[in-house]
Amino acid sequence: MVAFCSPPTAYCLPFFPSPNRKGVQKTLSCGSIWTISHKLKAKGGSYGREKVNFHHESNHDSSFDYPRRYHPRLVGELERWPKPWFSAAAGGGGAIIGISWLPIIFGPYFALKLAGVGDRPSSVGKAVGFAVLGLVVFVLGGLLIGATFSHPSILTLVAFLVTLAAAFIPGIGWRSLGNTLLAYAFAARIPVLIVMFFAMRGNGGQGWGTHYDVAAPMFAQASFARKFLYEAILPQMTLWIGWTVAVGAVIGVLVVAVVRRGKQAAPAAV
Repeated sequence: MVAFCSPPTAYCLPFFPSPNRKGVQKTLSCGSIWTISHKLKAKGGSYGREKVNFHHESNHDSSFDYPRRYHPRLVGELERWPKPWFSAAAGGGGAIIGISWLPIIFGPYFALKLAGVGDRPSSVGKAVGFAVLGLVVFVLGGLLIGATFSHPSILTLVAFLVTLAAAFIPGIGWRSLGNTLLAYAFAARIPVLIVMFFAMRGNGGQGWGTHYDVAAPMFAQASFARKFLYEAILPQMTLWIGWTVAVGAVIGVLVVAVVRRGKQAAPAAV
């Protein structure tokens, strides 16, 4: 597992300790964000809608250097770095520096690595079928979310759970790939949820001015608990989990099927 998970793990390194660092830098990046938030507050500063100059502070306090180096997207939005690389719009605005598109890469990566060590699905057709079914269920859940999110109700919660359920369907056809993508999805999204908590609490609840804290109009005056539930917990822990697994599985299984077919055809061509 470690061997073929190294690139996703490396991508998540911004959120984990570094063995060569000391003190606050050995905590999660959210710890450093918490430290910075309070130090800025003590100095009369804030993130707000203005740029934050990490470079000056990092000369005096290395804890400011940690998120600047290891969380480029957050800093890019705080510093208002240009589009399309960064965006503070809701949902990330399709910014290139992000993780929502990574299943397109890591789905095939995981699938090929698993197949390379002999861990293949018993039936490629079955694996493709359940992967596509997972994607269909995810799309249906997403449509229901879109239809009910402006006036959240119990149906909205059900819709979010449907998108989460979609994440468990591809594993029926190829258990190892499904479990790997599921673990990767949570490993990628839990740190985002932590960052969103601090971002939404920043500036007395006004936020840092990043896509991590932007709220939909219907939640502009909502309590922090309600806002965090609908804007952070539910999307990150259900919808984005379903997206990661469903999309990664569909592309991963199809790539393995094509590669396998190519290998089988090669001897015949010779």
